[in-house]
Amino acid sequence: IQLDPAEPQRKEGAAARIRTLGGGLGGSTCFEVAVAGEIENIQLPEGSRSAPLVCRYQLVYGPDWALVQGPDSGVSQSACGPLGGGAGGASVGALSALNPFYVPTPPSVVINFPFNAVFKAQNAFGWPRVLVCIYATDWCNRRVIRGYSSVHVPTQPGRHVRWLRLYCPVASSWLSRFMGWLTGNRAEYIDPKTAAHSEGREVVRVRSGGRVKVVLNVLLKDTKPFNYSF
Repeated sequence: IQLDPAEPQRKEGAAARIRTLGGGLGGSTCFEVAVAGEIENIQLPEGSRSAPLVCRYQLVYGPDWALVQGPDSGVSQSACGPLGGGAGGASVGALSALNPFYVPTPPSVVINFPFNAVFKAQNAFGWPRVLVCIYATDWCNRRVIRGYSSVHVPTQPGRHVRWLRLYCPVASSWLSRFMGWLTGNRAEYIDPKTAAHSEGREVVRVRSGGRVKVVLNVLLKDTKPFNYSF
């Protein structure tokens, strides 16, 4: 998993914004958003859970925001899903026989990856988003993308549970898909932050599949002086 080489420059710019917002103008001129979250589990379609999965998150926010505390990205440990079969498969078959409308829930790959951050800003433009990228290993033990998704940090304080639908880009032709499968260079975004924005995504062919459970605990501070009522 390659990190963005321009990340140190962005962090230096964030530090300068922190000095401008918090030091030069005083703490009362900014409102704060604190989020403590956890990426709990991943649900992928049948046949995609056998390989080890890795989750990478990244916080995406506008130029008027400053990250005061916490890392802006992180990579989880590798995790594998259940092998399947056994008593679980028998119970699902029994429930399906009793209820023809029963839809079994796909098994989850437990991640339990925590993250936290504190933001400071003067306007709501560029409200922070949590970008999630799921990676797996292919038949040659090469890291390949399994899906992207993102969600805004809720504007209401409290505990929030979000299910993020995953999607990943698809090559334009079957030959490109076959060569990507053979060489391990499958279609993916050059900049993963593309999945957190709307510009340029309308021309990308994608395939959906799977979802991620994210729990977010949000705390707001000093929003009333800015006439923000959430």
